[in-house]
Amino acid sequence: MRIFGGSNNQWYVGLTNDPKHSFLSLHNVDIQEIGWILSERSPLYQLNFIKNFLTQIGCKSNDELNLPDPDQIYLYKIRDYTREEVI
Repeated sequence: MRIFGGSNNQWYVGLTNDPKHSFLSLHNVDIQEIGWILSERSPLYQLNFIKNFLTQIGCKSNDELNLPDPDQIYLYKIRDYTREEVI
């Protein structure tokens, strides 16, 4: 996050098992633009630990999906065109 800049509340964090769907369909992230991070596949307890830490320091997040077995965490810098409130 330091590399891409911005304060913590300008970042969104979520868990996924389908990064392409999360970035493109749910959040409208322009993956050609700099400002997103995707982890390697990891156990759920590690992902939850990291997500909880990031939300405690100010990153935005929703429990928008009840995905079966999410295995990656993602972050993106919030822009005017991204969607953080997912229905």
